[in-house]
Amino acid sequence: MRPHEPTPTPPTPEPKPPATGADAWKNQPTSCWPTAEQMEQERERGAGKPVLAREDDADPAPDDARPAISQDPEVPERFRQTIARLDDVAGRPVAEHAAAYDAVHQDLRQSLDDVDQSR
Repeated sequence: MRPHEPTPTPPTPEPKPPATGADAWKNQPTSCWPTAEQMEQERERGAGKPVLAREDDADPAPDDARPAISQDPEVPERFRQTIARLDDVAGRPVAEHAAAYDAVHQDLRQSLDDVDQSR
């Protein structure tokens, strides 16, 4: 039996020089997340602080100045009562908006189906 011979260690590869030209992007970190240093720089600059709206940035036509959609002359009379249920949706809690729109949508669909069936 032959004595166990040690496996030779492969030579350590020489480091490659940094990429240049069109391959320079390869030198960039691969993470899309900011480093701790970048986050600290952002904090020092004040980035991420909420921006307060200025008075001149206000909506030129607030909701209460707009006519109710149920009063729109282009809305057929037979749909106005159903749509009128949305006139006060802006004053309701946001959590109720989807249910209100869904209920009106279902009623309008039923009305349209009734119109189609009567033809």
